[in-house]
Amino acid sequence: LERDESVKTKSDDSSRDRSRARSKSRTSRSTRISEMSGESLLWLAHRLGPVVTAKYVTKNLLKMLTLCYVSQENLLPSTTVNLPTNIGFFTVADGQVIGDENALKVLDCLTSISALFGADFILCQYLPHITELVALCKKKITTTLEGGLISCIQLIKFVIPCLSDAI
Repeated sequence: LERDESVKTKSDDSSRDRSRARSKSRTSRSTRISEMSGESLLWLAHRLGPVVTAKYVTKNLLKMLTLCYVSQENLLPSTTVNLPTNIGFFTVADGQVIGDENALKVLDCLTSISALFGADFILCQYLPHITELVALCKKKITTTLEGGLISCIQLIKFVIPCLSDAI
């Protein structure tokens, strides 16, 4: 009987190890896919130029950014998010939510596009988006608009270093 129990625990341990390995494999695979997607969008933005990129790429990236913070589970506190700590990044509070982890690649892509096209792109594309969203929230706030507000705050934190004092 003891031998049977030891065999069961060994098989349970090995199945847990296989499950963890699959989970790590999926995570690394999805990380590679999101990195490749971000690089492809940057390559595409460079070829398309600022007008077409604003109309088709960043418009949809801003929608995706909002979706990263929609739902209650994305607003739960997180301790695993590693936001950049370089000189160009700053934070007002040390608190982070799960949505920050989801939004990191989208924010990196939006920041890289704004660095590619300059401060005028931020002023003509990102700031009007933020203004419209805040105006909508003044009328009626929904869970989607709440996620949009949080995403706009994160976006501002990421693109402020791309703006110059001359603006």
